[in-house]
Amino acid sequence: MKNLLILGLFIVLPCFQIGAQVISGNQDYKINYNDPREYELGGIKVTGVKYLDENVLINISGLQVGSVISIPGELVTNAVKKLWEQGLFSKVEIVVEKVINNSVFLEIRLEE
Repeated sequence: MKNLLILGLFIVLPCFQIGAQVISGNQDYKINYNDPREYELGGIKVTGVKYLDENVLINISGLQVGSVISIPGELVTNAVKKLWEQGLFSKVEIVVEKVINNSVFLEIRLEE
């Protein structure tokens, strides 16, 4: 019984860790973590902040509109880490808002 519980945790826990990197805000867009895809970053918006400048936060993230990124990928993971390292937020998420052709639009969700 104990072995089954441990096996179950190894199956379930990676799903939570993967979901922390990028989640889909658009239910029509499915992220395949076994098959990363490259997109042109078509836009970035920041939500959940009242007192901080959204453009500064985008710059801190290191993401740039027009650049090519992989989803899932290292650039998105690094963006989450850079924002988290600021020590200003209790929650940091990057969500795929929509995909149009080969362009992806991201939303950075923060809680101050």
